[in-house]
Amino acid sequence: MKTMKTTRKNLAIILVLALVLSLMTACGNKTADSGDSKEAETTEKQQDTSKPEETSEPEKGTIKIGACPAASDVPFFVDLGKGFEEGGKKYGADVDVQYTDRSIEKEISLTDTYLSQGYNAVVMDTVDSAAVSGPAKKAADVDALFACADTIPDEPKLMTVSVSSDNEQGGEACGELMKKYLPDGGKIIMQTFDYSSRTMDGRYDGFKNAIKDSGLEIVEEVSCDGSRENFQNKLTPILSKYPDVVGIYCTQGDPAMGALTAVEGAGLQDKIKIIAFDVDAEIGDKVKNGSAIVAGVAQFPKEIGMKTIYELTKAWNTGEITNEIILLPILPVEKDTVDELQADSTAYLEKYSDYRVD
Repeated sequence: MKTMKTTRKNLAIILVLALVLSLMTACGNKTADSGDSKEAETTEKQQDTSKPEETSEPEKGTIKIGACPAASDVPFFVDLGKGFEEGGKKYGADVDVQYTDRSIEKEISLTDTYLSQGYNAVVMDTVDSAAVSGPAKKAADVDALFACADTIPDEPKLMTVSVSSDNEQGGEACGELMKKYLPDGGKIIMQTFDYSSRTMDGRYDGFKNAIKDSGLEIVEEVSCDGSRENFQNKLTPILSKYPDVVGIYCTQGDPAMGALTAVEGAGLQDKIKIIAFDVDAEIGDKVKNGSAIVAGVAQFPKEIGMKTIYELTKAWNTGEITNEIILLPILPVEKDTVDELQADSTAYLEKYSDYRVD
């Protein structure tokens, strides 16, 4: 009896010890699991803090530019339009080209259309350096960029940038050519325009400064609307009025062609020398093949267009507005250099000046 009680007592003790051991093992595992979880959580947090979230400004995207040359029937303006298009391809801009037909009303309507369609910039080859301030202010009202190409506006501070030729320097170059081809001096005629323009003022003033004290005398300034037909009609009676005229300075390409027709019609092609501002392909052929147009100066409209697009794209990408006036050089062209110019205008520009295309 006593033995049975002892056995039962020992069995009870053994069961109690087994239960205690079981409980201790379970608590140990739970503590380990908890430790592992906390360690994993800590490691994850450390990993998160080692890679902070990257923040960046949203990309603006491709700039959309409405580009407006003056006239589609004049080679200079066509080349300017080609420069806008080539600049878009070269500098990554979406460029749409529409001609203004030399109408300030159309400049205004095209500006309104482009801005209403969400274009980011407008570039204008304006016929009125004062009136272009209106479209520029409209662009500013909607935070759009606005540039002038080929013309220096009266208020350049309203423009993102203005890109043109150094017209006064070009006028001086024409004066030097006139002196070269008329070394004995004589009476000459200067063609002007019906409208006011800072661009044309530079061409007039540069020429007049160059021929001072040279024996060359401007006997009449003949104004026209810029077309060859208009200048031809106005010049013809002037040639009869001054039979001893020996030279004509034309401040644009189309009037030079009108002057040539008038001079040839009067049979004076061997007597009168014409110096042309803007040696385009047509005038270049006249110079090269021999005519009353003996020489002239070349602007670089394609390069002006490309430079304008470059500057607008840069301003769009950087947000920096300079209101800068950029003037490309104007270079003399004579019979022995026409082929070079016609082969590659950019190469000609870089060969005979310090200017480099971006």
